[in-house]
Amino acid sequence: MVDWSVMRKDARYPAVVLTLVFDGRPQDLDGNVGLRASTVQIDIYGRERGQVVALREAVIAAISGPYTQGGVRFGRAFIQSVRDLGDDSAPEFVHRDSIDAQIWHT
Repeated sequence: MVDWSVMRKDARYPAVVLTLVFDGRPQDLDGNVGLRASTVQIDIYGRERGQVVALREAVIAAISGPYTQGGVRFGRAFIQSVRDLGDDSAPEFVHRDSIDAQIWHT
């Protein structure tokens, strides 16, 4: 399950939440420049640590290569950081890894 910004209340684990952290809009004197970088925080939640690590690595592999989706060309993502976090806001402890990825696209 993948959500943007907020995990659904009925979400099941493992879950992925994407948050747009930075979406620069570079310009030159003629207007917008086609290629730009956006930073996305990718949070991965799961009940078991191994499950979170496996999904984290699958996500990194999925965004590492160039691809096109919905007419948007994506270049390779640059992983800026990976953090091992926990989340005790649920009734029981939930493992959470957080990835910051700079994603180039047109």
